[in-house]
Parts: sequence; structure tokens; C-alpha cells
Amino acid sequence: MGKVIKVDGVIVGRAIAMVGIGLGLAAIWTNLFTAGIHAKYADDGTMMAYILATLIAAALLLLAGFIGIRGLDCAAAIAGAAVFGFLLFYPTAFSFDNVGNGGWFGVCAVLAPIGAWTAHVAGRSGPPARKQPPLLMALPVTVGMGLCLAGIWLPAEGSTKFWDFGRGHMAGFVLLELIILLAVLVLSALGGALPIAADAGLLVAGVAFGLAETNVIVTAFNHFGELRYGAWLLTAGGVVLLAGAWWLQKYAQGDVKAVKPAQAAKTSKKPARATKTSK
Repeated sequence: MGKVIKVDGVIVGRAIAMVGIGLGLAAIWTNLFTAGIHAKYADDGTMMAYILATLIAAALLLLAGFIGIRGLDCAAAIAGAAVFGFLLFYPTAFSFDNVGNGGWFGVCAVLAPIGAWTAHVAGRSGPPARKQPPLLMALPVTVGMGLCLAGIWLPAEGSTKFWDFGRGHMAGFVLLELIILLAVLVLSALGGALPIAADAGLLVAGVAFGLAETNVIVTAFNHFGELRYGAWLLTAGGVVLLAGAWWLQKYAQGDVKAVKPAQAAKTSKKPARATKTSK
């Protein structure tokens, strides 16, 4: 009988993520569109800086994992999701019509969050935690979703709404779908029906964050005056949404359990001190 080859899911996931990061980097310097439209992410310093910063952050987190530092694959997945959400804007805004190599490279950068999340899941010492969060834990992410929903249909630049960007409302529709999916995952986490719901919700929140920040990233820094309250609501909503999803996921994973042994040790020492005092 031949030897059974064991595949290390952590290494495979990180390798896939690195491919996604490479594709994201390639998207910066290749043409976004076809049909004679010459435009690259590198043409705008702010867009290029955002893409580079998030991709480099994800790469460094993954490299730290390769050299033995544990627990950073989740953060790498969030960084990858945030840049993928931003890179999704132009292809969706143009309904994937006349999308050039740069646009498709950006779409394929989805491998970065998928791979990093695969490594995160494979690196767990046990199954996903089944701790059921109370309703209060879902308040921040719910507020973030509400702000994003309002921002979609309010003026973002001039009289143009986020819902109106591009063709066929595709960009707004994708953001709306992400928010609905996140709402379903949050409800599943609160109900305890799906152990990985809080995990998946954090990843979806990362993509929604990247897409919601598009207006601010594209117009920064010289054109902030052109932004209307819809764009600012989306920006604030994306930040609150991501932070709320992270908080919910940390609770659902039972990170507070790590404090209990220390608390028990402190409690056990108190009677001994009291006995010494009595003597």
C-alpha cells in the first residue's frame, strides 16, 4: 500500500492567500477596462496606497504565521476581505462589462481572504465554539448595517446615490446583498443555530467594509467637499459594522474563557491570606 500524504490545511490556505495577494498587486498596475478606456488603480495615489497597505498587511500577517506566530490568519483574512471589497467596486459598477485585466485580477483577489480564512479554520485546535451571544452583543453590528442601508439610498456625490453608481445598480445591489447575508449570519449566531455564523459574518463584514469605503477612498483627499451625507454614512457604517462583527465573533469564540482559570486561581488564594491574617 502507498503512503498516505497528509495535506497541511494551514500551509495550503496561506499559499492560496498569497496567490490572491499577488493578483491584487497585479491589479494595481494593469488596465481596469477594455474598449479603449485607459485607467489603472495606480493612476490615483490614494487608491493605490489603500490597496498596497491592506495587501502588504495581509502578507505580513501570513508571513508571521509561516515563521511560527500563531493566531494571525484571522486578521489576514479580514485585511484581504477589506481590499477585495474595494476591488469589487469597479467591476460591479460596470456590471462586469468591458472589464480589463486589472478588474479581473481584483476580482480574483478573493483568494486572499478565502485562503487566509481556510488557514485560520485549519489551525484551530478544536471545533468552532458554540457560545451563544446575548442580544446586546449584536447592537454595534446592527447599527453599522443600519447606517450602511441608509447610505446606499442617500446622495453620496452631488445628487448621485451609491445605488446609482455604474450600470444596473449592480454595486449597490452587491452591497445590499452583503448586508442581508451578514444580518442572516448575525441572527444565526444569536440563535446558536450555526456555530460558524459569527466567523463567517466577520468575513462578510470585511468585504462590506471595503465596498462601503469606496467613495471616501476614491475622492480622498482633494475632493472630500464633493461627498454628501450618504457617503459619510456608508463610511461610518462600514467601520462600525466591521468592529461590531469582530466583537461578536470574539464573544462567540469564547475568548473570555481564558480569563476564568486566572480568576479561579485568585479566588483560591484569598482564603489562605485570610488564614494568615487570623494568626
